[in-house]
Amino acid sequence: MTHAATSGNSPTDYERAICYYTLPKVISPLTNGLIVIYAVLILEAVVALIIGLSLDNPTWTKAGLWGLFAMVALGAVVFIGRAVVNEVRERKVLADAQGMPDAAAAEADVPDPFEKHILLQRPLDTPDRIFACEGGQTIWRYRIVSASDKHERGITDTEGKAVCRLAIHRLFTSFSLESGLPAHVHVFRDSQEIARIDRRFSFNASVMVIQCMQPRPAGYVIRNECIYADERMIGRIYLLRRALYLDMEEVHFHEAFLSYLALHS
Repeated sequence: MTHAATSGNSPTDYERAICYYTLPKVISPLTNGLIVIYAVLILEAVVALIIGLSLDNPTWTKAGLWGLFAMVALGAVVFIGRAVVNEVRERKVLADAQGMPDAAAAEADVPDPFEKHILLQRPLDTPDRIFACEGGQTIWRYRIVSASDKHERGITDTEGKAVCRLAIHRLFTSFSLESGLPAHVHVFRDSQEIARIDRRFSFNASVMVIQCMQPRPAGYVIRNECIYADERMIGRIYLLRRALYLDMEEVHFHEAFLSYLALHS
């Protein structure tokens, strides 16, 4: 493609390594066990309240009300507190990476762990465009086109040629506090379905399953924004300096991952 445009700065080598390798270990999602325990305590408080109201028993009613208020307050502290802690940890490790010398210049003999990766950038300031980060430059590659029907979305190249089309079904199946992604998305190239993106039920962070049908069958799982193939992490989606990045092994790249990047609002 001949059209080129520059968006925000690409990640430095150290920032990219931190976003890809370090952040998944630093950020601590809520465990299913903790959420189940919290749900049981809420249920017990609700049951006590129902018993008190049914039997017109002030003691049970008061115990249920206080228990329910206490659980709501505890939930706010735990869930919001965990989000704040994760944010502080993320900011700290990213701040440590700023000002570090470029890895290629510092140690030329060290193999590049991202040599066979593709890096796409979707700036939040221009959310309809997707850039490829190549050789220190960001080159415009794709445009996201929203159809009049909110359940349809298209992706074109810089020449306006259709790359793929998304048919979106907006149902939500997660108790997480993150912004919801559609439950089911069908990805088409021309009139042929080439992939499906399905959101699995989850008590905490979203779990997305990508099933590619064309040009060859392949299955992937996206959990906590880490992309897995056969339980091996082959990519990441992360936010840095008001831009979303899709960073993954190029051999696995498919229009389905481009579509998944386009789904994020």
